[in-house]
Amino acid sequence: MWSIISWVVCILLVGVLMFCSISMLVSVADIKTNHINPTDMTTRVYVIWIAEVAVHGFMMFLLLIQFEIFTLILNLPVAGFHAYLYSNKKHVVENISIFQGTTLVDLRNRALVKLAFYLLSFFFYLYCFYASILEYTQLN
Repeated sequence: MWSIISWVVCILLVGVLMFCSISMLVSVADIKTNHINPTDMTTRVYVIWIAEVAVHGFMMFLLLIQFEIFTLILNLPVAGFHAYLYSNKKHVVENISIFQGTTLVDLRNRALVKLAFYLLSFFFYLYCFYASILEYTQLN
């Protein structure tokens, strides 16, 4: 029963992570069309990034408690990428340099890749949820 509940929580958390990626894409589109100013954009990006790291960390902790090593290994590249961004201070976007260079393109590409990863993870977790339901019904 614990397995079923934990997969439901993982599915919900991946939904939150997909929402974070979509919010990042919307923020990039808003700044390109001048709907928000750069200061608001950098604040949004930072808040979204903090929420994404916290939710992803909690989900990985849940997978560790559940002893889902394969799924945990699948999530390690994203966790490593978050650690890389934090250690090199690339998670903070400066409002002065938001239009210079490839900052917006990098943010958009990161959000698209993460969205694709979270979408694939969502369907993988649905499969694991279904498999755990079948396993639970066969045991009882």
